[in-house]
Amino acid sequence: MRTNIDIDEVVLKRAMKLSKAKTKKEAVNIALRWYVQMEQ
Repeated sequence: MRTNIDIDEVVLKRAMKLSKAKTKKEAVNIALRWYVQMEQ
């Protein structure tokens, strides 16, 4: 699903570095999956 969202670039770059994600999309998907796991 394609969605346009406004993400804080500083936070996104930090998330990419911490997760070793190669793309913004990958970083967002990793973060969303992590959040869902923590809430279960």
